[in-house]
Amino acid sequence: AERGGGLSCPWPEARAEPEPEPGQEIPPGSTPPNLPAVVEGHKAFALDLYRELSRRPGNLFFSPFSVSTALAMTYVGARGETASEMASVLRFPADREKLYPAHARLLARLDPGEERHPTPTHKLTIANHLWGQSGIDWLPAFQQTCRDYYRSDLSLLDFVADPEAARLTINDWAADRTEQRIQNLLLPGDITGDTPLVLTNTIHFLGEWQRAFPVEATRPAPFHISPTKSVEVPMMFQRARFACAELPEVEVLELPYRGRELALVIVLPRQPDGLAALNEKIDLALLNTWLDALREQELPVVLPRFELTHRCELKDALKKMGMVSAFTPGADFTGMAAGRDGRSLWVEKVVHQAFLAVDEKGTEAAAATAVVLKRGRPPFRADHPFLFLIRDLRHGSILFMGCLVDPRA
Repeated sequence: AERGGGLSCPWPEARAEPEPEPGQEIPPGSTPPNLPAVVEGHKAFALDLYRELSRRPGNLFFSPFSVSTALAMTYVGARGETASEMASVLRFPADREKLYPAHARLLARLDPGEERHPTPTHKLTIANHLWGQSGIDWLPAFQQTCRDYYRSDLSLLDFVADPEAARLTINDWAADRTEQRIQNLLLPGDITGDTPLVLTNTIHFLGEWQRAFPVEATRPAPFHISPTKSVEVPMMFQRARFACAELPEVEVLELPYRGRELALVIVLPRQPDGLAALNEKIDLALLNTWLDALREQELPVVLPRFELTHRCELKDALKKMGMVSAFTPGADFTGMAAGRDGRSLWVEKVVHQAFLAVDEKGTEAAAATAVVLKRGRPPFRADHPFLFLIRDLRHGSILFMGCLVDPRA
């Protein structure tokens, strides 16, 4: 991988070629001239979202690529202020005509399919799909863009008649495309009769280390959760040549997978309690500084064998990052559906689930994202303390006034 380019762009630079037309087959060796900028935007969004999510205590694992791709398909139908906010948060270029071909090329590079890569050194599969309410006039241009650039077809379901059957259908699809690693992406209640559209992405990775850790070298050893607390976990060990860097605040290690197209990068704070401060200031420039400092040398590596499963709803994080109007009944998704249907769509939730297993042989990772839309405005739900008054509509006088804190009183 090119130093400073991170894991998102593990291919050599190629000469710029004309952007493909919608639906046109993209030559395997071509690189749209705006692809590097789009990849940098992906990396910046990944770090923005990580910085927001890492403020919650505990382990964290997610796929920013999955989140970005699911929201990119949602962005296809966004217009006006909704589209502007999404583009800003997702770090998309303003010109859609440059964004979509770059995304198509990125998908083709990461997951070319077995027919183009019959003997892969690792397995990386990406899938997208749209699930729409039957009877809604989904715009052909919206469907065509998602199909041509995101390899995403539209399946019609009847959310109104049987939202639970629709939920199970989507969950089965996500499980099938992640080797059953992502189960129950959508929980009961995530889908209702007011759901008109769900946009989904899955990504599944299976890779063996370029140099495997000897199983017989794994031993129980302490993992220091804080300066005063440690737990005993299985620690893997090997001595070999790896790209690494020693910087004032962190040590950085890059562990490549077979084929050296992908790698696991570990950024280790110098102090056991240094991660929180690091999370608050990480950005693209800092990440690139770390990656630029990597140099290959021989060293011993001790790494825990571990497994993580993480599920989160991203609505609050995305709103804090500036994507606000998409989550309100005033959202503009008129690029998705015609007439009244298009004017009544808004995003209710963005659900994400991820799985990771790291052992002596290599790594398996999977993730899925579902963008769940609603139709119509949400109910006025007075389910917490509120102020109220009785007023004279003719003259404006307030006749009674109060607040309800506990309806039982």
